[in-house]
Amino acid sequence: YPTWTHGYAYYFLAKGLDDYCPAQTDSILFYLDKALDMRKKETYARTIESATDVEFRALVAVIRAQSLSRNGKTEAAYKAMSEAIVLLDQLKGSKNTSVHRELAYKFMVDYYEKANRPTEALKYQKLLAESEAQRYENERVQAISALSIKYETEKKEEKIARLAKQNQTAKEILILTSSLIAALLIALLSFISFYRLRKKRLEQSIYEKVLLTELKDNELEHNIKQKECLLQQYNDLELLSEHNEQMAQAYKDELKRIKQQLEQKPTKAMISKLAEWISKSVMEKTTKNAYIKQLSELDIDMLEQGYLATDEKITNIDMKYIICFAIDMDTKDMCLLFNVEPNSIHTVRYRIKKKFSNKNTFKFLM
Repeated sequence: YPTWTHGYAYYFLAKGLDDYCPAQTDSILFYLDKALDMRKKETYARTIESATDVEFRALVAVIRAQSLSRNGKTEAAYKAMSEAIVLLDQLKGSKNTSVHRELAYKFMVDYYEKANRPTEALKYQKLLAESEAQRYENERVQAISALSIKYETEKKEEKIARLAKQNQTAKEILILTSSLIAALLIALLSFISFYRLRKKRLEQSIYEKVLLTELKDNELEHNIKQKECLLQQYNDLELLSEHNEQMAQAYKDELKRIKQQLEQKPTKAMISKLAEWISKSVMEKTTKNAYIKQLSELDIDMLEQGYLATDEKITNIDMKYIICFAIDMDTKDMCLLFNVEPNSIHTVRYRIKKKFSNKNTFKFLM
């Protein structure tokens, strides 16, 4: 091990005795001398003393002075503490020595008060107050910094949790939509298979009956009636086929309508987002409250049914502006909310009106 390790080992032995067995003065001083001796061996080859060496000597001097003072050797303790203060003054910027600096200043205040030298006592009292104030300020800054880091961490964790929740909700909606569409497709395919099987059976039955009728030549009248009956069944079959095709088309239309309705589900979420944006905007408080109230009173089902009036796709941007037009938001407030020019608002309104042309769906657009 390097000798500086032994130096610190002796130092901590002396400090432990000073804290828990202060009466063992000789042992404390012995270990302090050993610590300095080990430290000198390590620094012997260097010409310049490092800050760590100065700090080590200062810490040793403070403990030496305290131990000598408890043993009644006031002058020797004063000399050791004066040496410690000189060394500590060389480490003005170090935060590690603030506690030892205050111990040294307290010692000097007590010493000069007992020596009836109030001027020197006042000087070190001021230094002690400045050191304590600086230490408290450093601790306050560290506490504020720690709170700031904790707050930022909690904010990021909350944001991550919110995004994860939104992602989970989107996944659940997608799974539900996919399951519903798959179920409808299976039902449609089952219906088509049943229809084809029934048609095939009917055709086979008609064929067999026609064949049987042709074999019975001697029963002509009966055969004629039989053929008329078969013809009627065939016509019924054609009508059934047409009816089934209409039903299949109705299923397709219903699937399309359900799909469009599922795509319009974000309407409620968009209203919530708009309410949040308005609450954080720079509009007047009364205006914001009025808009938020109007948003809460909107008929969501009416809006979603209105989107189905056009075959064109309604984008999130279209939905956002339609909701603003529905509550009759002023153009200048929309410009503030979305950070756009008035011409952009007019262009969007014209484009949305064009999608709903010849439709009396959203009267507030017309």
